Amino acid sequence: MPGPVVAASVRFSGGPAWVLLEKFPSIGYHRTNATTATGFTSAGTTVQVSFELADPPVVSRWSVHCPGLNRRAEILNAAEGLVLMRIAFSSRGDGQGQAIDYFVYRTGPREPSLHLIPGPCPEVAVPKRVGILPGAGEDYFVVFPVPRFDKPDTKYEMSVFSSESRSWSSKVARVSKDRETTFDAMAMHEPSKAVAAGGSSLARVDLCRGVLLCNVLDEDPVLRLLPWPVPPHHRDEHSPLSVRDATLSNGAIRFVESNVDDNGGWTATVSKRETGSKYWYKCFKADIASILAKDSSYSDLLRQVWDDEATKRGLNKALGAAPTLSLSSEDVVCFTTDLRSTDSEPLMLAVNVRERRVEPAERSCVKGT
Repeated sequence: MPGPVVAASVRFSGGPAWVLLEKFPSIGYHRTNATTATGFTSAGTTVQVSFELADPPVVSRWSVHCPGLNRRAEILNAAEGLVLMRIAFSSRGDGQGQAIDYFVYRTGPREPSLHLIPGPCPEVAVPKRVGILPGAGEDYFVVFPVPRFDKPDTKYEMSVFSSESRSWSSKVARVSKDRETTFDAMAMHEPSKAVAAGGSSLARVDLCRGVLLCNVLDEDPVLRLLPWPVPPHHRDEHSPLSVRDATLSNGAIRFVESNVDDNGGWTATVSKRETGSKYWYKCFKADIASILAKDSSYSDLLRQVWDDEATKRGLNKALGAAPTLSLSSEDVVCFTTDLRSTDSEPLMLAVNVRERRVEPAERSCVKGT
């Protein structure tokens, strides 16, 4: 299965409007360039982070260079010109033990920078639930969730770091009393990512059940749940990451679910809901397997997913997986595909569903996990 990617509307100076970032960095590979930023770990060791950018659907790579680094690093979330990452180091000279640092990488227009979040940071069971919110100017907030759901007084506690004051504070959000935000739904909510939702709001996305939306920075933050327009995904079937994705922008949530049947049929359905609305509406349902490339000459890679019959250039020889919504066009969905009957690497496809065409694609540099 292809490794995970993070869709990020990160504004790299001179780079694309948005990128698909590898969740984990390249190991044993580091090359400095205009994106390289240098910082220091909590132990005072120099650490460098660099990116190799590409227009989607090509996946952008990144790397970390730090003496003695032998633990995992990962990108958690991103918003505008900010990338939140978590890097684990050995805490002892014998390579045993573990120390965890959180960093915020900031892009241009000035030189990129790498800021250590001063600890001790709260412990979290799922690091991807830690979110980042842009503030005024170059300031930002990093939000660590500490959920506690105890009837009848259901609250949601958060630890918030402010880059402006360089200090931590605690916030407690009350839970909205509405038909969608029930105690049972809140208790079962297991977010896989945190997304800046505009202004002071942060959305924690559970691809099984829905979006937990909170106006974190307001004086009286309120937490409410917006369930998906489809039934909850059963985790015992397969990971929801392989068939669903969601993103928030311009005050609206977009949700995609793909389905692959035993006969090679492959569809994707995209729905949308304004955060202030109670209703979802279907944007489109696309038959991905029947979408044809307008011009077969631009890429030899697509020939591998076409039928042998030259006049039937569908994508039904590709097994669709891991949909990712474009952050620049509501008509485009990116897919990671496995080519049937081949031992080749995964292929990244960007499908424009309204124009019914496959956009230029390259092989993903994401390896299996």
